[in-house]
Amino acid sequence: MTRINILKTLLLLVLICASSAYAQPEKQYPTRPVTLVSPYPPGGGNDAVSRAIAQRLSISLGQTVLVENRAGANGLIAAEHVARAAPDGYTLLMGNNGTHGVNPSLYKKLPYDPLGDFAPVSQVGTAPNVLVVNPSLGVHSVGELVAYLKKHPGKATYGSTGMGSSQHMAGALFGNAFGVDMVHVPYKGSAPVLTDLLGGRIDMSFINIIAARPYIESGQLTALAVTSATRSQLMPDLPTIGETAKGYAVTVWIGIMAPRQTPKAIVDLLSTRIRTALEQPEMKAQLSAIGADPKGSSPDEFEAFIKAELKHGAEAVRISGATAE
Repeated sequence: MTRINILKTLLLLVLICASSAYAQPEKQYPTRPVTLVSPYPPGGGNDAVSRAIAQRLSISLGQTVLVENRAGANGLIAAEHVARAAPDGYTLLMGNNGTHGVNPSLYKKLPYDPLGDFAPVSQVGTAPNVLVVNPSLGVHSVGELVAYLKKHPGKATYGSTGMGSSQHMAGALFGNAFGVDMVHVPYKGSAPVLTDLLGGRIDMSFINIIAARPYIESGQLTALAVTSATRSQLMPDLPTIGETAKGYAVTVWIGIMAPRQTPKAIVDLLSTRIRTALEQPEMKAQLSAIGADPKGSSPDEFEAFIKAELKHGAEAVRISGATAE
């Protein structure tokens, strides 16, 4: 073999080895536990769905999928953490209409780019919030509540899980739809909202349906309507706010995202496994039990959805007049 042929052979071997090295992560993925970051404390809707899908993915991927709660700043802390994580498929975000809908218009300085820093994997589901009031308010329908608010402008208070949260936006859009004035009281999570609502320190909330359900069933809270465009499977007899104010709809959505430079092969694998899991009857039943409707999507479909949600979020923030540092 000539010297030139030897060099060509060596070069070819180097290229093959290099190609194999780059392909290796995708072929072997995952070789260790995967972390799914939830932007909210344990016990809320995002956390519940995160744990449900993590359980199914652990079986499908053959590796443990751990849920890590990084609560605070309406999802900014969790989103920034994942945006800065290694793009290897081992750190994922359960994003939502806060992290990738409202925040970009709510905050003057966002520590992440909702499109540039993330690779959308798949939407996971949608869920309504529920409008609940303290029974002492003495109202039992949206119409009665609106009449009360018009009679007592600027007096009634509603709690949310934070500035720019879906509960906050639901309240702001409610006020805009009915021409009523309410006082927004932000909290850090659903638990303190419920504590003060049950204690009569605030009057109402547009809160996560799962968090509120036990108190609705016990009669400690009065449920008036759900915020979504359609009725909830969990409480089908409860009307939507849109049945009173046509066009009103605030639906919470959640979906899994990876850091932007995550290899396409890993993103596609995760997307396929997520969508397969969402089609399983057991998974549908599990999500339905926690008030969520399963909804998977391809990475391209999810990216187009997020772009549309950013526009909807900007409009909601404009109507609410909310700002955050």
